[in-house]
This record gives sequence, C-alpha cells and structure tokens, in this order.
Amino acid sequence: MDIHRPSWREVEEALPELNEISVNVIFLWAPYKRAEPVDKIVVYTSEGEVQLNVKWWVKPKNFLKPDPERGSEKEFLRMIKTAHSLGIKVLPQLCILTSIPGDFIYEEHPEWILKSIYGKPAVTWP
Repeated sequence: MDIHRPSWREVEEALPELNEISVNVIFLWAPYKRAEPVDKIVVYTSEGEVQLNVKWWVKPKNFLKPDPERGSEKEFLRMIKTAHSLGIKVLPQLCILTSIPGDFIYEEHPEWILKSIYGKPAVTWP
C-alpha cells in the first residue's frame, strides 16, 4: 500500500486553511531522506545468520536532509517559514524504532544499535 506524501509545496499551500480552523501544530511523517527499501534483513541466531522477511520499514538515510521526493530543501524551508509566520509549529517525526543496513543509524552510529548475545545487531533495534 502506497501512502500519499504531500510535497512541501502542497503542505505550504494548505497552511492558510489550517490556520483558519485554528491548527497550531502540524506533524510531518518521515520528512527526511530515506534509504532504498529492502524486503529482508539479517538476524543472528544460534544457527548463524538468518534472512528475516520484512513488509515495510521507514528507513532514514539522513535525518538532516528533507525527503527530496517531496521537493527541494529550499521548498521545505519555505514551508516551515510560512508555517511559523502563521503561528503554526512544525513537528517532524524522529523514527528510530529500527535500523538496517543503508540507513542513518546503522551507517553513522552502529554503536547505538542493541547487540544480541551473539555480538551482532539484535534485529537491528537501536
């Protein structure tokens, strides 16, 4: 199932109407650049490495870069500036429930990932 993610421009265009109905905070679901999707991850067991099937995963590649599929960084910053000018706070999601190869935590901070009794990532949960 594909969930529509509005562009930064679409979000900005909706802000005046949201302001009219007294919205004072918007929540941005996974607004950051993402790693390529995977359908399997490696887990470590007493029998060795096992491939585990996964159906869906939000995989941040860089928490500091907005999702380029939704528009440019300039558009993202303009949307935030517009929101703030209307008195609307912008609350981005910080999704660190899981981490897999290719995403930000796995690549930049592997020391944050919980280790299993086998000394390897434990289903790659930070």
